[in-house]
Amino acid sequence: MLQRASRCGGSCAFIPRVDLRRHAVAGDVRQDKAAAAFTAAAGADNPLMRPSDDLDRARKQLAALKELFVRHSGEADARALRWLTPLCRDAAVDDEYCRDKLAKVEELGAEMFSYGGPRRFSTDFLRQQVLNALELLESRLYSLGLLRSSMRRALSVPGFEVHPV
Repeated sequence: MLQRASRCGGSCAFIPRVDLRRHAVAGDVRQDKAAAAFTAAAGADNPLMRPSDDLDRARKQLAALKELFVRHSGEADARALRWLTPLCRDAAVDDEYCRDKLAKVEELGAEMFSYGGPRRFSTDFLRQQVLNALELLESRLYSLGLLRSSMRRALSVPGFEVHPV
């Protein structure tokens, strides 16, 4: 069906009217393939669309880190220092804030567990700073999990339609 263009700028032209209803059929194979391609493309580069496996792993590592600092006496301990670095590296998530906090935890923990002369800060102060950073990390992981789940829900809405251009 042709429709007369309004305000055509002097030369009246006819433009085709596009019936969008025929593209909105729920069982349309093209629509399903386009929606799947869009969802896959959005998840490939977007860190918010990645599976929550890395968040679960990071939560477990943070729990282990918290237990390490709560149970440790604060004396110099080479074994605790050897555990600290892998735990911090395994808890890393693709997020700059998380990486910064984990670097802080690793630095303060290394100062707390290392052998050497007098410390700049007391053991209790270092432990409290580490536990505060771990609390902030847990909060950030919770927020990232909420963001990821809301993004997944938004992309899986039943009324999601992709129309060919």
